[in-house]
Amino acid sequence: MPDADAVAPGAQRRVHRDGVQPWLPIGDASARSVEGQQADPASMLHLTRSLIAMRTSAAFAAPYQPVSREAGLWVWRRGDLTVAVNLSDEPRPGPTCRGSSWS
Repeated sequence: MPDADAVAPGAQRRVHRDGVQPWLPIGDASARSVEGQQADPASMLHLTRSLIAMRTSAAFAAPYQPVSREAGLWVWRRGDLTVAVNLSDEPRPGPTCRGSSWS
């Protein structure tokens, strides 16, 4: 059975002000804060905000149209937006556009 108090090499456990030790190492909290991510366009903050903006856009008012669900690659279309998600454990080529149809 793994040691419950073991910490990954290089990671540190921090004790909160109330004396409680977190179950998992926190890592660099300043890099994960909103303030730490605002200036980085590749941050999770910017990705999350972009996805929320996309979700509320007109593209998501269009009906869902499945395109493909083969070999772990799920492809669908909503309006002019085509989304391909690889759910497999291996890299997969994305869909190709032939005129106005995807395959």
